[in-house]
Amino acid sequence: MKRKVAGRILFLLSIIYTLSLPLSVGAAECSHGQENGCGGKHSTADNVGSEIQESDCENICGTEDGALLSNELAEDYAEVGSVKVSSRLWELLFGKEGEAREKLLSVGGGVFGVKIKQKNVTVTESKSIPLLSPGDKILAINGKRVSTVSEIQSAVERSGGSSITIKAIHNGSEITLEARPTLIDGEYKLGLSLRDGAVGIGTVTFVDPETGLFGGLGHGICDAESGDIVELHTGDISGVILGGIHKGECGKPGELSGILTGEDKGDLTENCECGVFGVVDNPEAFGGECLPVGTRDELHEGAATVYSTL
Repeated sequence: MKRKVAGRILFLLSIIYTLSLPLSVGAAECSHGQENGCGGKHSTADNVGSEIQESDCENICGTEDGALLSNELAEDYAEVGSVKVSSRLWELLFGKEGEAREKLLSVGGGVFGVKIKQKNVTVTESKSIPLLSPGDKILAINGKRVSTVSEIQSAVERSGGSSITIKAIHNGSEITLEARPTLIDGEYKLGLSLRDGAVGIGTVTFVDPETGLFGGLGHGICDAESGDIVELHTGDISGVILGGIHKGECGKPGELSGILTGEDKGDLTENCECGVFGVVDNPEAFGGECLPVGTRDELHEGAATVYSTL
């Protein structure tokens, strides 16, 4: 129940952060994580039907600076770009207009492991189908929707070497093409390397001690091939044992490396340009000191204190 309630206000928090981001003073610049996303490893299947292997990916990036949120709404709805936010949701977080209600968030800084399942299967390499390129999405095989590498492998095997129809997204446009699997070492293969998920390490920026809602601010999890934000289907939060910290250099972001424990600690429910958001089962395990959320009228030029984890 806690995850459902927190999930309803999750997207609102990401919008609030977007509203306040240009107004923050002395915010810390993200010093770890690759420029185009996150992860630590991702799963690929070479030539569809072969053994799934692990290969290096990028780190999730999250800053340690606090979230600065606005509490001013001129009308019943606040419009951000093409998104309208109900003032009712705003009231759930900060109370009614003119009603004093201090919102406390627990300062993060700790790390978390993440395992995500993508909404679509991504092509990472195409050896025998010229119309498909790295970053393309496979939508369906022979008219049947597919969302995992194993589903594509099964469809290829069932073909028995006959031509199959592939529906995909190529360079932003939907295409349909024909391909004939080849029998190699007793298995039918298409000559594609595919990925349907990723794992990695991120940094907690804040945790709501009441709901368990957390955010890792900075930027979202991006596709290594296209650089686009990964469309999240499901995501799990787990513990992590850090194995190393690589200091960032000019033009080369630092990164965290480690091992995911596999222990389920919550859900990842939002992946967007602002970062990643989710709900943890035990907020106390991820958060630290609780601080009040700053409002728009409290912002001013001057010295600032940045919380960091060493």
